[in-house]
Amino acid sequence: MNRHSGFIAAFFLICAAQINAQTVTIYVARNGSDTWSGRFFHAVHGGKDGPVATLEAARSAIAVLKQAQKPSSVQTHYVVVLEPGTYRITTTFKLGTNDGGDAGNPVVYRAMRPGTVTLAGGPTILSWSRKLPSDAARLFTSFALPHLLECSLTANGIPSPGDLEHRGFAAPTPALPVELFYKGRRMTLARWPAKGYMDTAAPISAKSFGYSGVLPPGIASDTDVWVHGYWNFDWAETYDKVGSVDLVKHVVNTSGTVSAYPYKADRRFYFVNVPGALTGPNQYYIDRASNTLYFWPPAGFSTSACRLSTLTAPLIAVNGTHDLVFSGCTFEADRGEGALVTAASHVVVRNCTLRDIGQNGIDFDNCTYCGLDGCHVYDIGDAGVGLFCGDRNTLTPGNCFVRNCSIHNYAQWDFTYHPGVMLNGVGNIVEHNEIYNSPHQAILFNGNNHLIQYNNFHNVCTETGDAGAVYDGRDLTQRGTIIRYNYFHDIVPTLKTPGNYDDVMSVYLDDCLCGTTIEDNIFDNAGHSIMVGGGRDNIVKNNLFINCVPSISVDARGLSWAKDWYASPNGIMLRRLNRVHYNVPPYSTAYPHLANILQDDPQAPKYDIIAGNLTIGGTWLIDDGVPARAVTIEGNRQFATAEAAGINPVTFAVQPDGQAAAMGFPTLPLRQMGPVKN
Repeated sequence: MNRHSGFIAAFFLICAAQINAQTVTIYVARNGSDTWSGRFFHAVHGGKDGPVATLEAARSAIAVLKQAQKPSSVQTHYVVVLEPGTYRITTTFKLGTNDGGDAGNPVVYRAMRPGTVTLAGGPTILSWSRKLPSDAARLFTSFALPHLLECSLTANGIPSPGDLEHRGFAAPTPALPVELFYKGRRMTLARWPAKGYMDTAAPISAKSFGYSGVLPPGIASDTDVWVHGYWNFDWAETYDKVGSVDLVKHVVNTSGTVSAYPYKADRRFYFVNVPGALTGPNQYYIDRASNTLYFWPPAGFSTSACRLSTLTAPLIAVNGTHDLVFSGCTFEADRGEGALVTAASHVVVRNCTLRDIGQNGIDFDNCTYCGLDGCHVYDIGDAGVGLFCGDRNTLTPGNCFVRNCSIHNYAQWDFTYHPGVMLNGVGNIVEHNEIYNSPHQAILFNGNNHLIQYNNFHNVCTETGDAGAVYDGRDLTQRGTIIRYNYFHDIVPTLKTPGNYDDVMSVYLDDCLCGTTIEDNIFDNAGHSIMVGGGRDNIVKNNLFINCVPSISVDARGLSWAKDWYASPNGIMLRRLNRVHYNVPPYSTAYPHLANILQDDPQAPKYDIIAGNLTIGGTWLIDDGVPARAVTIEGNRQFATAEAAGINPVTFAVQPDGQAAAMGFPTLPLRQMGPVKN
């Protein structure tokens, strides 16, 4: 009887909650009017009411309704429904502290049908002409001229396309100039060579370098040519402005600010913004003197699929808001960030597409319980997603996330240190994503206590060396991150640069990084799979390696070539150690070996554990100068083939009667590594 009474009471509580709740929908349509209420999805009352036309009007309508309903015992769900179409965003759509919902009851902005709504930071260009200005012959080759279309940016409401600037490694990454996109993909700003690189050569000076080979016509007289190159190391590149080109001596002279690392011979570079290099489809050039865009279109060209990026600020900026959802929309064509969420809580971007963005796709800064879920992020100039959440002083987690996303073809302008996910702060989560097709990293993590799990990483670090798909380094206090249940595959070195270390790691704990756990991952043709680069308190256990060279390496660089980093008081490791209160709680309790590290041979790679790993093919372990007994290595096995180990070579399942099962090695959840249906 009491059990039935409980069920009946619960039933009436649910009914009461439903009775005391209502949904208010505000409709937005391209043919709407901001003088209307937004309560109808089409025009009604003889054209006197209907949907609003802008996001700003929808936001204002909700604010008015909220104010009118206070106080009220009725819980109201506010939903903004965007009808299909492209909405031009000319100024950032902003949401503030009063524009969200309540706990468990977010304000929702969503597409009427997922994938049918685009928020665009630039116009579609329809007014193309094949009748080129007379000075086009001065810019382009006779081969290119018959293929080109032109349009006046001024006539399309764009008074200036913006300028190229010095950018890249250890340099600012400002908003890009106007770019051209076709069918949602970034077109190529005219460059030489069209693909690949040239090599630098002697003579070399602080602002000049030699080259070999043929250059396109007119390059010596062009006034806004740039070079983009890996001038020294294979993990650092910049765009430097060309001052002049000596075609006789084969020397490029640069001007203004240049790479922080000096030019060297036998390094890769190409010229960019070169009209004479426009030699094929999907390439464009903007003549800034006449403010004219030239484009060599692909076959079957459709003007309606051509868009320019013009907005330099984010499409959407959320500041101080709580309980908010964006769903089912495409964010595209922005010269700056796609979206920025700051000091917010429980703000989720779900089932959206972010593409054709100049800087980062989306950043979450100083937020809690915010993130990206089920999104597609691609054709991004810099990093795909940034999570800068959680407090390192108190080790308070941000609990922000990137989940169930496909992130690829990012770092298309600034190639290095602009990962698929930039993970910073404390206690954030990256899970069930596929991250691929990038010149450098998949994840760059800094901070503490992050969780990187159930991801599929492949085809990253494709044109860099001394690089890692998942990377952090050079800090004694950034501890507690767990990397588990991930599938790393097809991550291999591609370079042989004279004098450089060009290997590629799947997980790279660089320069004495400490306190990271790497467990239960699959590394399949994953290059130099794990490097523990001189740090301590790292755990590497129960990982499966297939055809990796090597599976793991450990070294003691803090005792050799990196020992100066520990020199007091200015060594970089000690400076970074003192950025936090490492010897008192919460650090001393969270990481017991940290409190007395300065009295415990801080340069030495102590307390690392490498245990229970299984290697098939490839090579096993490289021990580079680690003192005896400094690292615990136990219970690891190596086999020539998957069959010898008792491992299914396709699914990696452990066979019950095989050697892997006998050592207690688990079947790792391959099918869960990557996006899953939500």
